Order: sequence, then structure tokens, then C-alpha cells
Amino acid sequence: MRWLARDNSDWDERSCLVNPDRCALWTVDLDGDGHSEVVLLWEHDNGVTAKAYVHDSTEWKALGYLHDGPRTLAEWTRNMDAEELKRVPKRWPDLQLGAVTIKLSQ
Repeated sequence: MRWLARDNSDWDERSCLVNPDRCALWTVDLDGDGHSEVVLLWEHDNGVTAKAYVHDSTEWKALGYLHDGPRTLAEWTRNMDAEELKRVPKRWPDLQLGAVTIKLSQ
């Protein structure tokens, strides 16, 4: 909670401090490297925002957002409690063309 209340926290993080009953923290190894990441789940009127964080050698840093997840915090919680996380490999990798990274999105 102290980390969420830091001076440079963002909107999602501050919203969880104001409405903690609409938020959850999920500690999970997202990339299968044996180290846990943290996902901040914030339920709001338009669904649930899921923001992933990774810990480098000194601090937690935002990794990015998880898109197209469950629409309610209750659904997220049911799925997390079932411990049925599967990593789905990308069929098409990102491409590097010179200095430009090219991503295929569906």
C-alpha cells in the first residue's frame, strides 16, 4: 500500500487506495521465468483494468496492461483461485526491421 501511495503513482494505483474493495493484487509468474510479477486489478464502471508490474534489481516498475480479461473482479478472482493459468505462445513473433519493431496484432 505504501508503494501505491508514492508521489509518482498513476491513476489506477491512486484509485485503488481510494476504493480498495474494488481492487486486488495478483502475484503470479507471468512469463514462466520462476520470478513472480504482480498484477494490479482495478474494477471500475467500464470493466477491470489489469496492470502488470515487474521487480527489477531495485524497485517495481510497470510492465504494461493485460487486455481482454474478465469483465468483473469476481470473475478474475474465481479464475485466479482456480489456478488454471496457461501461457499461450505467440504464433507470430515481433519482427525487427532496422531500428523499427513491427508487431502483428489480431
